[in-house]
Amino acid sequence: MQHRIKYYDGQFYHICNKSISNYAIFRSVKYAQRFLDVVDYYNNTEDIQNFGKERQLKELILPGLLQVNESRIVDLYAYCVMPDHYHLLFKVIEPHHITSYISKVQNSYTRYYNLQSQRKGPLWQSHFRAVQISSDEQLLHVSRYIHLNPTTAKLVDNPYQWPYSSYFSYIHSDILNKKTALRVNNREIYRKFVEGNIEYQKKLKEIKKLMFD
Repeated sequence: MQHRIKYYDGQFYHICNKSISNYAIFRSVKYAQRFLDVVDYYNNTEDIQNFGKERQLKELILPGLLQVNESRIVDLYAYCVMPDHYHLLFKVIEPHHITSYISKVQNSYTRYYNLQSQRKGPLWQSHFRAVQISSDEQLLHVSRYIHLNPTTAKLVDNPYQWPYSSYFSYIHSDILNKKTALRVNNREIYRKFVEGNIEYQKKLKEIKKLMFD
């Protein structure tokens, strides 16, 4: 089963999950940002409190999703939060914490969403899906796929316009110099690599939709 995948130190994984009935659980800034804050907060090997009380959240200074320090569980390489699902691409630092980490993120967000929406019950379609990255080339292409999700879904014209992904940081900061496994340290080269594939990925999605409709 997918959730029994083994995690290895230094290896890369693509994690994703979708909401029940494709419901827009990240439909506004408030919800999407909460999820990203939870992803950042629980990426910590230390014994920390549940990310629950609003008065506590206002006082938190989070490290930053793409930043790494000595207590991190994963080195997050790319992320994207879509209206009904999320993607995370990371390098494992602490293998034994991965399943617990993602479960804490999803459970914490479920509690928050249910409280805000006055609902009960599960929020996710299934246990999160995890795929191990097998090569440097695959790592680069998966990062592009994740960053192009918003344009493929026709939510924005360019991926840098989507506020809930790591792409803006990639092309407006020096983060590529820190994500050395991507083998690309030039922002312009990475931008052309991603944005040059916008139309192709859109067409690919349409073809798949026609095949399964």
